[in-house]
Amino acid sequence: MKDNFCVISFADKEPYLSEVKQLEKLCIESELKFKLYDFEWLKKTYVYETNKKLFNNKKCGYCAWKPYIILDALKSYDKVLYLDSSMVFDKNHIKEYIENNNYIISTKTALIMREHTKQETFDIMECNENVYKSACQVWAGAILVDKQAECFLLEWLYYCLMEDCISDEFNENINHDLKSCLYDQSIYSVLYEKYGIEKIINAQNKDGEKYFYFADTREYTHRENIKCVFGENIMNLQDLLCYTYHDTYISNGSVCYGTKII
Repeated sequence: MKDNFCVISFADKEPYLSEVKQLEKLCIESELKFKLYDFEWLKKTYVYETNKKLFNNKKCGYCAWKPYIILDALKSYDKVLYLDSSMVFDKNHIKEYIENNNYIISTKTALIMREHTKQETFDIMECNENVYKSACQVWAGAILVDKQAECFLLEWLYYCLMEDCISDEFNENINHDLKSCLYDQSIYSVLYEKYGIEKIINAQNKDGEKYFYFADTREYTHRENIKCVFGENIMNLQDLLCYTYHDTYISNGSVCYGTKII
């Protein structure tokens, strides 16, 4: 696993570079290879050259780079785990997750598609049936893939490069149930449902042991679990980042909590 596997992430400037240092440290402690992509790398690619307008929006293009960097990493590794910069994982159970044999894996969320995927996305992807709209999204902040996922990733990238499909611009007249657009995750979740891929439960309770595979230091509801596993320091750092870079998080469309908002 050490030779043909890598954890990857993407971070551009602060506060994301400070966040991802904790993830890199965790990978080193777990003896897992880690590779960080950034916007400077992206700007040297053909996909950027042909989609400059898109990639110069918030989240460096609404995270449209995500399937692209995963595809790039699969050129060098047989299996890749993409994690958002603010993610942590349970060191005691990450190996069992990585060794899952499905070609693409993500964990289930409680977010209903119609509330977090705009109608324009359903229309463009020709996935208007209730089976999509009533389904729960999967978490695109933690994606495990092997080389067999290439076709899925290429289709995901195809839709991500359509600004009308991935952006948070929408027509209020046809989006009565919409609470928020979740960019790449909305598209990813529709495809995940389209191909009937198994959704993994993040919070586990096996043989009386309770644990989670992944947690996001920016998600307020995750903080107590993170403290139990990693101690206070990691959340103290994230609290400081949320306070210092609150306006950057908000303008970039990132989840944020702190003294200014809860």
